[in-house]
Amino acid sequence: IRLSFPIQIDTKYKTFDTALADTDSITIRQMTDTSGLVYSTIKLEPGSTATPSMPSSSEVITADWPKYVGTYVDTNQTSSTEPSKYD
Repeated sequence: IRLSFPIQIDTKYKTFDTALADTDSITIRQMTDTSGLVYSTIKLEPGSTATPSMPSSSEVITADWPKYVGTYVDTNQTSSTEPSKYD
C-alpha cells in the first residue's frame, strides 16, 4: 500500500508519502483539542504504483477521461475513440 497526502500544520503543508507492508495498519484522526491540523483528499490504494486521483462519477467531465494513445490499425483515416481500433 502506498500513502500520499498533504497535511496542513498551521499555515504550512507537509506531504506524507510512504510504502506500507501488507500487515501494517493506518490510523488517521484529529483530536478536538489539537488546533491547526487539517487533512483532506486522502487516497489509499493497494500496490506499488500510485495512480492519479479522479473525481467521483457525479463530478467527472469529458476532459477527465483518458485519451486513446497507440498505433491505429484499421484503414480508415478518421480518428476513432474506440480502443479496439488501436493496438
